[in-house]
Amino acid sequence: MIVLLNVPLKDSQRVSVALTQIFGINKSTAKEICSQLGFSDLIKVSDLTQNHQEKLSQALRQLYVVENEKLSLIRKQAQRLVSISSWRGIRLSQGLPCRGQRTHGNARTARKLNAHRVKRK
Repeated sequence: MIVLLNVPLKDSQRVSVALTQIFGINKSTAKEICSQLGFSDLIKVSDLTQNHQEKLSQALRQLYVVENEKLSLIRKQAQRLVSISSWRGIRLSQGLPCRGQRTHGNARTARKLNAHRVKRK
């Protein structure tokens, strides 16, 4: 098992599939990374050499915003919306859908989690 950016990657998976376990990398980005580094789409994680692992780690750190950096960026953007009191920021602070979805029949999970969150405070 290879650990890349503090995320364990399964040896039995293909590299392009295993990279999707890292927060901020989807299937198309994983395939793009593999093609940039010259990996085949069919190569498995267990077949990577130490040199390949180093190249992969270096490419992820330099070219992509992933894991904790991505999470902090998302939080900062949401906090900015809340601080300027935009409609979307208000909905985010209340934990409700902010893209126009109905809340009468849907979004029950979000409302249930918010009710639980309010009770704990």
